Amino acid sequence: MARLSIYGALAAIVLTACGASSTTVRGPDGEDAHVISCNAAAACYEKAANICNGDYVIREGHGVRTGGLTSHHVEIFVSCRADLPSSAESTPASTSSPASSDREDSQVCHAASKVREGFGTYWASKSGGVLLDEPPTSRDFIVTCQSMPETVQRCMHDKYRRAHKQACTAFLARLDVASKNRIDALFLQVPTEPKPRTIAPGTSL
Repeated sequence: MARLSIYGALAAIVLTACGASSTTVRGPDGEDAHVISCNAAAACYEKAANICNGDYVIREGHGVRTGGLTSHHVEIFVSCRADLPSSAESTPASTSSPASSDREDSQVCHAASKVREGFGTYWASKSGGVLLDEPPTSRDFIVTCQSMPETVQRCMHDKYRRAHKQACTAFLARLDVASKNRIDALFLQVPTEPKPRTIAPGTSL
């Protein structure tokens, strides 16, 4: 299967069935992958099975309680096994292929480090934080980037993020607190705590 650049245009197709919707995005091995959203995990799995003729690999999953005791929003990121390169087909999703260092996407953090100031500006605008006076070093950025899920690594590159705006917004918004804190430490100033008010003796509040 011919591999397209990870910076190729996003093919976005939104379908709705059985309480689930899917969006087609570029997967970590260069394949067409699918972000599936639903209100119950079973509906997501059913949708994935319909899209992939029953044979798929889950790359990521998120579940968020949206209200009450039983209301949830579930999102899974899947690849159809038939769309995967042969090296990825024989390797579990959580394990790197022996040839992974030769894949184009393995270099994404190094590529993103060259435009890291752009990601810092984007991150500050989304988080409401204040940028540090100096951007992080390339090495510090790459170390932090490589600790992130592969989908987030790609979204840290300006060109990819602009081409995949909707998917990247969702992936970055759903980062765990520890990952968000690592990115904050790279780019944002520590918020200053307000000074306590001093009240003169005998003065009422």
